[in-house]
Amino acid sequence: MSESLDKKFIDDFIWLNTKRFNKDLKYRFNKLTEITSHAYEEVLSPQYSRNFYLSDNIVKLVRSDKKIGSTGDLPIITKWHKNISDKYYTSLLPGTSEILFEFERNREFFENLLSIKIDLKKPSIQLRNKSHNFNLPESYAILFIGATANFRQWKLKSFANVAEYLKNYHNYKIVLCGGPNDIEKAKEFSEFFKEDFLDLVGKTSLLDLLYIINQSSLLVSNESCAPHLTAALDRININIFVISNGNTFGRFTPYPKKNIWKLFSYFPPQN
Repeated sequence: MSESLDKKFIDDFIWLNTKRFNKDLKYRFNKLTEITSHAYEEVLSPQYSRNFYLSDNIVKLVRSDKKIGSTGDLPIITKWHKNISDKYYTSLLPGTSEILFEFERNREFFENLLSIKIDLKKPSIQLRNKSHNFNLPESYAILFIGATANFRQWKLKSFANVAEYLKNYHNYKIVLCGGPNDIEKAKEFSEFFKEDFLDLVGKTSLLDLLYIINQSSLLVSNESCAPHLTAALDRININIFVISNGNTFGRFTPYPKKNIWKLFSYFPPQN
């Protein structure tokens, strides 16, 4: 997706599968070799919640005389590790200690870096005209059933109940989306939802997903990439419903009202 939408801003990309990087020693070695094969004038690491073994370790190994990061916080790094990796950077930019919505956090970093006020209200994705290979219904709602961790995934039976309501009371066709890891979940969903639906789980790229979302009327999603992509599309007539377990409350959800008006966050009880 970035190679298509951001190519006028980025000269080159090095893609990293973080799960493989953590578990596969050969993959880790090859990626670090690729990353460190060049010297760089400057390294920027805006991540506020730094990871000692991933982002900080990469910063340490990259060949550069100027490495700028964030002072950061401690949810995924110990104070002992942070004291060590702070020394990997030539400069650490201050961050507000209070909880900030992640967009505001990133803006804070770059305002401190550039010493200017950045007048951006929200993320924005501008799509170019593009045809797609999916036979989409005329009026449809998307259910995005995937999320990076199981504890962040809503029950499939609950998604199916929502699908029945949307189909019976609002006459929406149902389009099911998710990543390749969610294919078995899509089969389980079909056991609860007996009506017809378009199953695109594991069949779309992120760029495909953007175009599919852009033509939809409504999105119901776990807290994952999908609601954030939708919010950035500037489609004010798409209602976005995010189901969250609350572990990133205030940082990724709920959205500040000044950013988007039609994104609604729900925090159902956890079993």
